[in-house]
Amino acid sequence: MVPKLPLDLQQVVCKYAVAIDGKFLRVAITVNKTWAYFACQLLYRHYRIKNYLTFISFVKTVTNCNSILPYGSFIRSIDLTPVNKYGIDMRASRLVRCCPNIVEMTLGHPTTLKTETIREITKYNTRLHTLCMGGIDSYPFMLDCDFSGLAQLQHVTLKTTPLLASAFMTLPPKKLKTMKLIQMDAVTHQELLDFCQTHPKLQYLTITNCRDLLTLELGNTLAKLLTPHHPAACLELRTIELEGQQINDQTLFDFFNNVPRGTKLRKLKLTDTSITADFIKPILYRDSSISLQIEQIELQKNRYLL
Repeated sequence: MVPKLPLDLQQVVCKYAVAIDGKFLRVAITVNKTWAYFACQLLYRHYRIKNYLTFISFVKTVTNCNSILPYGSFIRSIDLTPVNKYGIDMRASRLVRCCPNIVEMTLGHPTTLKTETIREITKYNTRLHTLCMGGIDSYPFMLDCDFSGLAQLQHVTLKTTPLLASAFMTLPPKKLKTMKLIQMDAVTHQELLDFCQTHPKLQYLTITNCRDLLTLELGNTLAKLLTPHHPAACLELRTIELEGQQINDQTLFDFFNNVPRGTKLRKLKLTDTSITADFIKPILYRDSSISLQIEQIELQKNRYLL
């Protein structure tokens, strides 16, 4: 009698075989139920939805109550962007209920998911650590949603998402490290300060073309985030990314000169701003009159810089 390999060793063999030849995955599924389990774990873990037809088939497989394998439990990430132009809400609602282990979710922009489905995500996908949300198609109101159940959230991207300030504040603070605000025109300076006050472990902040934030107050607001003992201080903040033509030399001088001397920031990225050489030169030459010290500065598409 030929001895049987231990299951964990079979899984390793299957994993390496698939890595060498992707076509082997389809073969492994037909070997037996054990190998089918190993293969489907790899196939569905980061399943990429290419078009609407594959999405329909994918949802049908995952939500089938009589399926042989627990396909939904294999899924770790999902991106609905390729099918967002279609009405996917009903299928997406069924899908999220069957995928308790998803840790990374991208809804796309704008999403055709209804607000009820977004609320279901906060209920059924509590292991999420990365969430990217766009605008909500054909929804003229501000969304009131409680994100507090997503206690594992670490990275959040919001692009034109119509969130009420109260919903914005429910993003759980325990592990949140990255906050990207893109065209979030309704977010005010005070709301940003209030958010940072309750999320002091923030390490990465992006502000891209947010109308009410890209004003003369922006420099002073950012300085408060790096000022110890200020209620909104985020002392673990390491990277700030700013994008928008409203950002100019004065905005950044206010930021750099209103923090305690010797304050350090690991990286500052400036994209499509109106800054000039008058701001950049003292930074690059480490002018001693500048309070904020930058380890790395990245410049992209700034029109007044040659």
